[in-house]
Amino acid sequence: MTATRKKRREIQALLGFLVTALLVATVGGVLTSPNAASMFENLHRPSWAPPGRVFGPVWSVLYIMIAVSGWLAWRRGLSRAGASWYAAQYGFNLAWSFLYFHLAMPRAALTALVVLLACILGTMAAFARLSRPAAALLVPYALWVAFAGVLNLAIIRLNAF
Repeated sequence: MTATRKKRREIQALLGFLVTALLVATVGGVLTSPNAASMFENLHRPSWAPPGRVFGPVWSVLYIMIAVSGWLAWRRGLSRAGASWYAAQYGFNLAWSFLYFHLAMPRAALTALVVLLACILGTMAAFARLSRPAAALLVPYALWVAFAGVLNLAIIRLNAF
């Protein structure tokens, strides 16, 4: 394969990873938007809960980091197990949005968050074997999801779900 072809293939793959992240973000947004504002604003929240307007920009940055992470791992020969962990974290990411906002089931959503965090950690472990930067790019995602889990639990407790 020529250098030009290889470069073109890598750029196409990066675009594929970015489009996938955009699709997941869009589906998550569709699942979140109809009920998010009214549901979140009407809940008793802990004093340390960020305002709703923070979540969109944070998730936008995280989705870009997730996509670049996947691409970096792919460039190094992503294994089937690594790809499975990567796909699973997207699936549980969507499951949380659906359970929490669309179905208004915060307890079930918390379970999805715990599984999501496990999937992120599994992805990080698989990616670390190939590319330390790929794994490192997922650290903020794991921390944000852990924070979301603590916030989810606090909201359950404050609202007697």
